[in-house]
Amino acid sequence: MAEPLSEVFHCEVCKQSFGQRWRFVRHLQTQKHLSNVEALEIDDPSHTGSSYIGSHREDAEVYGSDVFQTSGALYDEELQPEAVYSESDLDDSDIDLEIGSEGRLGDSMFRHTESYYPFPSKLFALLFFHLHSPRPMGQTNLSFMWATLKGAGVEVPSLSQVKHFQLPDFVPPKRVLSPANTPFYVLSISSIISHCLGSSKLSHLLARYPVVNNVYTEIFHGKKWSTDSRFASPMAELDTGVDVFVRDCVYFQHPKLGLSKGVIVKFFQVDSCKEVYCEIDTLVDFNRFAQIVPDTEAYIPEHVNIIFDMIAIPISSVHAICEKPAEVIKWDELAHSFIRLSHEDSCNYLKPNHLKTKAAGRKVVMLPLILFTDDLSGNKSKKWHKFESWYLMLAGLPRHENAKPENIHFVSCTDLMDVLDMTECVAQQLQQLELDGLIVYDSFYKETVLVIAPLLCVICDNPRASQLLNHLGGSAKKFCRFCMADRDTTPCSVCEERTRDISLQQIQEIQSQRTEKAKSDKSTEVGLRDVPNSLLHILADLFKLS
Repeated sequence: MAEPLSEVFHCEVCKQSFGQRWRFVRHLQTQKHLSNVEALEIDDPSHTGSSYIGSHREDAEVYGSDVFQTSGALYDEELQPEAVYSESDLDDSDIDLEIGSEGRLGDSMFRHTESYYPFPSKLFALLFFHLHSPRPMGQTNLSFMWATLKGAGVEVPSLSQVKHFQLPDFVPPKRVLSPANTPFYVLSISSIISHCLGSSKLSHLLARYPVVNNVYTEIFHGKKWSTDSRFASPMAELDTGVDVFVRDCVYFQHPKLGLSKGVIVKFFQVDSCKEVYCEIDTLVDFNRFAQIVPDTEAYIPEHVNIIFDMIAIPISSVHAICEKPAEVIKWDELAHSFIRLSHEDSCNYLKPNHLKTKAAGRKVVMLPLILFTDDLSGNKSKKWHKFESWYLMLAGLPRHENAKPENIHFVSCTDLMDVLDMTECVAQQLQQLELDGLIVYDSFYKETVLVIAPLLCVICDNPRASQLLNHLGGSAKKFCRFCMADRDTTPCSVCEERTRDISLQQIQEIQSQRTEKAKSDKSTEVGLRDVPNSLLHILADLFKLS
């Protein structure tokens, strides 16, 4: 009769031995062991970190020595790019992975391929998503899952590799301090835009120009995008591949005058077609103008061009960029007379588009933004544990796309402070995106572009809108956040319109009062509260956007 073997479980990483298997397994999950494994991985990446186990013969036969491998063996195996992955013999319909024609895991699951960029393979991507899911597994369960996959013959990357994999260009949340030195975290809006334009699907769905339509069904059908210069799409591409900008002087085919010269005013699209249109001011010299309007008595010097009319034509009718005239005047057809422009107006009309200079040869994309803010809570009454939240959407997406959760982008959230204490960081990002823009890769154009992202509107309820505008609210004497209507005035009517500049001046008047009673009286008189609010200082006028 053979003498029974004594059980000895030895960890080579920590140089410790255990007489009982359960103590050894518990040791593998300790912080000490995991730290030693990571230290070995840094000092010697080729070190496997495996542990030798001398155990009872029956245990080794029943469980197999692989089960008792230390977590280092699971974490620290290097996944070389040139490694060749073999198919697994696992045939289990309950595993939702790619199944080959023979009922086995397909080669594409393990192959290194650009189809799953930035991940090395599909399996790596799936493990990464699982590891970073909203309800992640614990360390013990993850180790067991990795051991199960290895035992099934699947060559998996180490758990350490998947854990520490960094997405390219990923910008982690920024830690910000409120005025009261309370910390909270804000995601980079620039990073959100970069990821959206990098997505082939989203970049092809985005409206790049305002769309003229008789029925307003989308945000980009609205007049604000079409008429406000802050949101004007500054660039379009000709059939020749040349980019033309607003205020460029071009040769084009006039429907009545034939080949003519003109200055581009704006770009737009018509809902019934995909082609880009442009509005152009037609320029003519005096000789040609005399042929069109023969009864004119005035004389215009040859170096001065006349703005004769404005027409809308397809971008395909524009041929090339030409040299601008030295000076222009305007012809008023109704008054049958010329309108001379001031020197300043003439220079502004003829100077190059500032975005064309800033882009330095790149294409320019106008990407208006929509902000959503509200206080959220897990309680139905929302009386307790409220979270002040900010979310972002792209105005250029169709409504049915913007309604999808994946296109509503989280920006910030906290339950430790008031919403106005969070505005400074958000306002700085919005200001920078509108003034300086952002250079990112655009999947639609397949090249880097300059993105200008102004704030189009803020979606919120009435109490939050009043809060963002420093308004006292609907119960105040000046109850309207849009005008100076007074509750005591009968009948109530629309009064002087509130604007950002007027409101900032009124807030300064409140601050200039010497006593708290005087400040309170002045606050009641104008309907505003004196609290710091960075959103009032951005380029967008929130009184017109919220």
